[in-house]
Amino acid sequence: MITNLSPLAIASEGKPWGTSLQGYVKTTFAALVATMGKPHKCNGDKTTVEWCWKLENGESFTVYDWKQASTPKGEYQWHIGGHSEAALAAFQRFTGLNPVFMTEFA
Repeated sequence: MITNLSPLAIASEGKPWGTSLQGYVKTTFAALVATMGKPHKCNGDKTTVEWCWKLENGESFTVYDWKQASTPKGEYQWHIGGHSEAALAAFQRFTGLNPVFMTEFA
């Protein structure tokens, strides 16, 4: 059961427009489903699954795989997108998982 939903709501229109890669989180598909529920979109353009979230203040973040033939089930470096690095903080508050900034990963 997802218990972190109070500060966030599902984005009303599919994927938020204009988001870009902000960082990563190394975890499993099962861990993401446990914290965010079933993926919101399957078999998208260059993704097999993704979650799209929008905060009450308008900030958005997405979590997705990238250019994979099938959805990674084991540990994987999941992409976190947003309009700024604030998306990573929102992701962390929501899931309790620690993302890595894109600049730290390089």
